[in-house]
Amino acid sequence: MTVPGDCTAPTILLARDVVRGDGPQAVVGTRLEVSYLLVLWSSGTVLDSTWYAGESLPTQVRDLGRGKLIRGWDEGLPGLREGGRRLIVVPPAQDGGEPEGDTLIYVVDALSVTPG
Repeated sequence: MTVPGDCTAPTILLARDVVRGDGPQAVVGTRLEVSYLLVLWSSGTVLDSTWYAGESLPTQVRDLGRGKLIRGWDEGLPGLREGGRRLIVVPPAQDGGEPEGDTLIYVVDALSVTPG
């Protein structure tokens, strides 16, 4: 992933579909199985990924939108459809994690979406 060097990081959460899925849509309470990539805005450093050696090791998301996840996922994943890929840019005020003060970029693939 290439992080633009000629613009400033957004101050509000941004969530955009890169690929629109055609399966069920994530809503509050939904369970999802996702693959994701986490990158720092400031340096482009990959902090975490569920893709290893070309294979995905999916992670489970439970209770979407109920305050059990980082705010960026709770607010950025609703509306994502199964089979879709979403770019979520999370400013420091909404990430609740490390490193403090840096904007986080997630690329999330919805492998399955199941009502909660």
